[in-house]
Amino acid sequence: MNDRIRYALWNALSDIADEVDIRPPRGETDVYEARIRVGGLVHVTNIVWAAEGWPEDVSRVLEGYDRHNGAEPLVVVARSLSPGSLERIARQGLGWVDEAGAARVVLPSGLAVYRERSMDTMQAPASFTWTPAATAVGEALLTTADASVRSLHGITGVSLGRISRILQAFDAEGFTRKGLVEEQIQIKRTLEDREGLLRAWAPAAGNQQRHRWTLTRPERDPLRFFTEEIAPLLGPQGTWALTGPAAAQLEAPFLTTLPTVHVYVDSGFPDRLRLLQRSAGLVPVEQGARFDFWSATTTTLRLSRPAISQPELPIADLPRVYADLLALGGRYEEAAGHLREVTRLGW
Repeated sequence: MNDRIRYALWNALSDIADEVDIRPPRGETDVYEARIRVGGLVHVTNIVWAAEGWPEDVSRVLEGYDRHNGAEPLVVVARSLSPGSLERIARQGLGWVDEAGAARVVLPSGLAVYRERSMDTMQAPASFTWTPAATAVGEALLTTADASVRSLHGITGVSLGRISRILQAFDAEGFTRKGLVEEQIQIKRTLEDREGLLRAWAPAAGNQQRHRWTLTRPERDPLRFFTEEIAPLLGPQGTWALTGPAAAQLEAPFLTTLPTVHVYVDSGFPDRLRLLQRSAGLVPVEQGARFDFWSATTTTLRLSRPAISQPELPIADLPRVYADLLALGGRYEEAAGHLREVTRLGW
């Protein structure tokens, strides 16, 4: 851990610092001390390591620090920091550094460092492009952990040859690993870095182009109204699935209010839309929708399943729900972190 922290700090400070010394934690805490020498001055600050930098990682280390030390750390260091994590760090007036060299550190001793993110480190490396086919394969792989070409073809409908090329790209990124099954003389892949694949895939999936139908009706409890009045009109399971905040609430409750219900629908939804508006009293709107319907990919609907708490309601696969929460931003990022932690989505 000491080496990871030193690497991140040096990456961000190497053009101004003469030396960066990291001292190990004392007692039972996870708080490091960093001594940064710039010219004739030595700047001292506390450091906490927030692992991957997801919102729940940051929350965990900050709560742990407060519990053991009764004060706030000055600098949070992580592999990368999501927008939600950066928002929380900024609210508490803390500094931060990531392994890509981005930083915002302001110390009482006078050291001030601002390093812009040269790229969004939550995105996939520039060498890899998230095409719709690659996004579908990533979604299936994250949901089933089955890296066989034929299984992925059956879920996504992407051609065998294209899936093979996508998996080769995943191999190059370290997401999957190729091995030989000698007794069968064939290649077998395993999901090697689920965390890395989720990190790279989620922003691409959450920002996928989709058609939207935004409808509203004044309701205090949109999810309850959806369950009782709208769901019976949408068609059988496999033609629609809840996602975003509504799906997360059914799987890992976290939010206190749910102003909008997000739903994936199949290609037959436009034919049912008029009936839906007439029977449920829904009105199209451009803003303030209570019910937001999104066109779904075949892969997402095939991977959907009944919600554990309410089996009559299908929800999208959890990686997709997670990606959609991140894309919605704000407090939904915290809900995404809670979903990921409760369901162990990245492991």
